[in-house]
Amino acid sequence: MTIFFEAFFVNDYFRDNIYRILIRALLLKKKTTNYSFLKLALRKSVMRRALRIALIVGCILALINHGDRIIFQDMKSVDWFKILLTFCVPYCVSTISSVLAIKQEIELNES
Repeated sequence: MTIFFEAFFVNDYFRDNIYRILIRALLLKKKTTNYSFLKLALRKSVMRRALRIALIVGCILALINHGDRIIFQDMKSVDWFKILLTFCVPYCVSTISSVLAIKQEIELNES
């Protein structure tokens, strides 16, 4: 195949561009595995890691944001709901970052 291109294309510029086009076509033709976000987010390892991070960071944030009300026992139901949301934020951030890292690793391994 190389002899054909070298004989057919006199100009190196055109030959190099044809090589690039063929390589891109072969790479695009390669079948890639498509993992959905939800499938990766529900992995046991991702959920376990996110839960650990949520517990650590959530406790710190809850103490920073609601520490005075917890100490003086002046908590209302709205405050408990806010604390619950405080734990959800690091869980979501950890899950999203883990899934994106897994997807990037899969793409690197496939290429």
